[in-house]
Amino acid sequence: MSAPTPNDLGNVITSDFARRLIYSAYVIAVLLIGAAQVAYAGAEAGAPQWLIIAQQVALYLGVPIGGLAVANTKHGKYAAE
Repeated sequence: MSAPTPNDLGNVITSDFARRLIYSAYVIAVLLIGAAQVAYAGAEAGAPQWLIIAQQVALYLGVPIGGLAVANTKHGKYAAE
């Protein structure tokens, strides 16, 4: 097995539609989790356990989703030549 090259990173999920779906689902989920947190904070109620867990999972998933986005970025100032 050979070591992957930087060009191989864009082959993780090759479908533009699939990546768009992943990014959109993540953004919507984080938006809803954040809205729930604001609602509980505004009511001066403690955050329920499910919300704390959801926040931690969303934070954790930000790393691979961000990595997927970076791996599939081909344009811009820092694009590899």
